Amino acid sequence: MNAKTFIIRLALFLLPLLAAYLFIEWELSMIGNTQKLKHRYMEKNAKDVQVLILGSSQPFFGINPDYMTYRTYNLAGGAQSLYYDEQMTYRYLNKMQSLKCVIVPITYFSFNYELCDNEEKWRGYFYYKYWGIKHPELDMYNVKLYSYSALYGLERIKYLVKDRFHVADTLTNLLDNGFMANDTLPNNNISDSLGRARVKLHNSMMRSSRYANNVKQLDSFIQTLTLRNIKVIFITVPVYKTYYQYCDPSVLENNRETISMLALKYGCSYFDYFKDTRFTKKDFWDNDHLNINGARKFTLLLNRQVDSVMRPYMALAR
Repeated sequence: MNAKTFIIRLALFLLPLLAAYLFIEWELSMIGNTQKLKHRYMEKNAKDVQVLILGSSQPFFGINPDYMTYRTYNLAGGAQSLYYDEQMTYRYLNKMQSLKCVIVPITYFSFNYELCDNEEKWRGYFYYKYWGIKHPELDMYNVKLYSYSALYGLERIKYLVKDRFHVADTLTNLLDNGFMANDTLPNNNISDSLGRARVKLHNSMMRSSRYANNVKQLDSFIQTLTLRNIKVIFITVPVYKTYYQYCDPSVLENNRETISMLALKYGCSYFDYFKDTRFTKKDFWDNDHLNINGARKFTLLLNRQVDSVMRPYMALAR
């Protein structure tokens, strides 16, 4: 076989593969995902948002803006760290002309955590792709930054190809207000052993070396909001006892002290629901996430607290 024949045969072999790759890239670029849809919402509606909810998966599944008095958007997301909370808010701060309040949830691991320390660090590439947010430790040589196929991964692509690139399993429960609804059944996601394992996972993500920088950046973030006359409310979302009973008491105490320090410094409110006994097993989807009914219950309670903070403030603003 001469060189010309070899090249022709190689091209004939590679062309279908290239065509298939380009087709998959195109399809993946067109499908929805949480970050893409939330970015799209902010592009269209940032000017109307009065209350912005930040945080990781606990508020993502736990706060439904449908039950809030003021026009509220849930910008929380799975494994989202304080860094991304702040950067997404900064992206639209000048456009959020109606913004009066930012709710900053603090989880068990928030102050000692960054997304790139987590097994879900792949989410960082979605923030870069759809928000243009690049964490300083994001690997700029990673192909995930430039290829949708690499971004989604082989197993996910197999499923999407089989399902003709439908994403019903991930986005059906994502409401237009940014809230992701967890089902109410079954409760077999909840047990002492699973709760212990969940806390162990979160402990493995925590780095004491992250604490100082996270607090420094959060301090600067709150200062920026306060100077714009935007109220900041700290919360901790309720978790079930099978989770909180295994949390390190020293971490919880340090969290409370840090929040109290920042709240005092900037005149913020803090509402702690972490061990709230009003929430029972039937309110949870798993050990540290509320189900849709629990989210309604929690949001109604939270809304009263937000109203109590906002009412006098809004009266003075008139």
